[in-house]
Amino acid sequence: MPQPLPFLKNPGRPGIFGALMDEYARAAFDFCRVAEAFTAEQFVDGLWMLTGTAPAKPLAPATIPPFTDPVPPERRFTRATLVHCDDLMRSLGRPNREQVVTVRPEHLTTLQALDLLNGKTLTNTLATGGANILRSRPSGARQIASDLFLNALGRKPNGEELALAENILGEKPTPAGVADLLGVIVMLPEFQLVR
Repeated sequence: MPQPLPFLKNPGRPGIFGALMDEYARAAFDFCRVAEAFTAEQFVDGLWMLTGTAPAKPLAPATIPPFTDPVPPERRFTRATLVHCDDLMRSLGRPNREQVVTVRPEHLTTLQALDLLNGKTLTNTLATGGANILRSRPSGARQIASDLFLNALGRKPNGEELALAENILGEKPTPAGVADLLGVIVMLPEFQLVR
């Protein structure tokens, strides 16, 4: 559970601005408390969107309407709910479709941790994604790192993160280096939590 923000310890500031600041602090703290982990399908959808590795067509016998014009091209991909469950999705808690599941586990299991660290499905997706990203954005390490952080986390990397990312990518980024950086980014709680 997140700790209260420092300015919540002294509520009751005088004046209207103090009251607004107190309310903002309470809302921010409540917002942080409602974070929950992605489902297996959400995690895989995010990974596929980031790496451009989604399957070309759904495997489920479902009629899917065409995407409308306002949907950006990077979001026009087959969702994980419409493909067969792979090892990664299964270890992340995706149930068999024949079973009725009302609640999924909240805590990371040993199997999930192992699959996230060195599972074949995730490793192959990251490797393919690294090559895709390098092919579509053949710019320098700084630009690739900034783009990945922005696409994955919705923000630019801070100075320390940028330095680490540039170190991982090297002077001349390779698909393996980009895959390593992707692995680091998708392991961040910031990527794996829904707020």
